[in-house]
Amino acid sequence: MKDEVLSMLGICKKAGKTVSGEKLIEEARKGKVAFVVIAADASDNSVKKITAPLGRLHIDYRKYGTKEDLGDATGASLRSSVGITDEGLALSVKKKIDAAMA
Repeated sequence: MKDEVLSMLGICKKAGKTVSGEKLIEEARKGKVAFVVIAADASDNSVKKITAPLGRLHIDYRKYGTKEDLGDATGASLRSSVGITDEGLALSVKKKIDAAMA
């Protein structure tokens, strides 16, 4: 079965509505990130570096998939996190993750 969350992340990437790496936090500080997906196998240090600013900025996130999954879904190398900049797409991804984890 194809993973709906990862497929949705691919759609977000094709639409130009994702950011990752150092740019993720920069864009979050500018108020341009609506939601973040963090790889479940990201290191504790990486998770802290990502979630600390997100908490201060009141940006929601979920852990999902692996670094390889996130990279494959967005056509990149390994990714510890992917930020979604579109509110509607972000809500869709969040709902799909929550449904998959329920």
